[in-house]
Amino acid sequence: MKSTTPCHLFALTALVIALLSIALPTSAQACGSNSTTTGSAPCPPGLCCSTTLGYCTSSADACDPSGGCASGCSDKTAYTSDWAKSCPPAPKIDADLRAAILASISAQPTGPTVRLAARGDGNHHHRGGNGDHPEVFEVDGNKAASAPGNSGSTSSSARNLTASLVAKLPKVSCDTTVQLTACDLANIMGGPALCKYCNFYVGPINQALASAGMACPSRIAAFLAQMRHETQHLDKLWQPADNGAGTVSLYTICVLRIETHTATTRIGSLHLIPNNFHTAINDLPQLYDDVLAYLPQQLLSSDPASSASLRRINIKLLGAALQTNGPLQQLLASVVARPQNAFKAGTWWFAKGAKKTLGFQGCGDLRSDSDAGLGLPGDASNDPSGFFRVSQCIFGGMADAGLGQRIDYYLDALPVAAQLKPVRA
Repeated sequence: MKSTTPCHLFALTALVIALLSIALPTSAQACGSNSTTTGSAPCPPGLCCSTTLGYCTSSADACDPSGGCASGCSDKTAYTSDWAKSCPPAPKIDADLRAAILASISAQPTGPTVRLAARGDGNHHHRGGNGDHPEVFEVDGNKAASAPGNSGSTSSSARNLTASLVAKLPKVSCDTTVQLTACDLANIMGGPALCKYCNFYVGPINQALASAGMACPSRIAAFLAQMRHETQHLDKLWQPADNGAGTVSLYTICVLRIETHTATTRIGSLHLIPNNFHTAINDLPQLYDDVLAYLPQQLLSSDPASSASLRRINIKLLGAALQTNGPLQQLLASVVARPQNAFKAGTWWFAKGAKKTLGFQGCGDLRSDSDAGLGLPGDASNDPSGFFRVSQCIFGGMADAGLGQRIDYYLDALPVAAQLKPVRA
C-alpha cells in the first residue's frame, strides 16, 4: 500500500443526537440484564440468552452453559465427543520450510498513529484514539512478541521472504469443488481439542463457502486461516471489546467514532465491526430479513401502516445510527453472530465487502488473491500479493502485530486444503 486516504471526523449534529436516542422495540429479544422483565427473559426456540451480549443469539459460545449462557443453553461441545476420536492427524508442511518462512517475516512497523493490532484470541483492548485513527486497539506486548514471525518491537518493514521459498509450499487452486468434514475443519483450526465447536459449525461454514464461490482448496485455506486467527479457533463469534461479530476482522481505516460508550462491537467469522454491519446487511438476504424483524420504525423506510412485506430498512440511516448507538450495535451483533449469518458475513467480505469498504486501499475480490497462494509481502515498490494481500484487506492496511500468527495458521491450513477430495457431481 503506497498511500492511504486521510480520515475525516464529523461534527456531532442534531441527527447524531437523534440516532443516539433511538429506542429498540420490545421485540428486539433483549434478555438477561438487558430485559425489562424481572429476571432473565426467555428467548424464542432455537436461541439462547448470552449474559455478556444481553440479547438472544445462537452461536455456540453464547449458548454454552459454561460460557455465560443465561437461558435456552445447549452444550455444543457434545458434538465433539464421538467424531473427534476418529479424526486422522493433520498433514503438515516440512518443518524446516515452515521455520524458514516464519523466520523471514519481520514484524510490521509500529508507531504513535499506527497501533491497530490483532491478538488473534478474540480479545482486542480498547485504548482510546487519536486524530488520524479514532479507534485504536493495541496488542498485548507479550502476545505480540510470542506470535510467530513477530518481534513485537522492530520498526523495520523490510521483507525477506523469497519466491523460491513460497514455491516449495503445497499447491492449492480453485479448479475443484470440495466440502469440509468436521475433521478437516478441526485440523485446520489446530485440532479437535482446540476447536470444540467444529462439528457444530461445519455445516453452516460449508453453506457459506458454497454460496460465495469459495468451496475450493485455495479459498478455504485462506478463509479458514483468517477465521482461526480472528475467532480463537472458532471459540468466539462475538467481540465484547468493540461489539463486533462474525468471523473476520472487517475494519475500515476511516472510522467515524463519536465516543459515547467505552466499547464498540465486533462480531462474526471475520469479526465484522458495527461500521460495516449495514453494508453486509444490504447484501445478504438472510441477514437482511433477520435484522429487519428487530429494527425500530425510525430505521425503516416504509409507513408504519404498511404491510410487513413492504417494510424496508433505511440502510443509510442504519449506517449512521450504528456509528453511535451502543445498544443497537449489540442487538445487531446478536443477529450477525448466528451461525447462518456469521460465516456468510465472512465470505461476503472476501467476495464483495473488502472492495466496497476498502477499495480506496486497493482491495478487491479476495477470492482471487486467495488463489495466488501465500504470495509475497509488500515493500516500498510493490503491493502485497496472495495471503499477505488478504490479510491487509481484512485488517485494514495498518500495522498488524498478528500477521505472523495469520501466516502460521495459513501454513497449517495449506496441507489440509491440498488433500481435500473433490465433490462428486
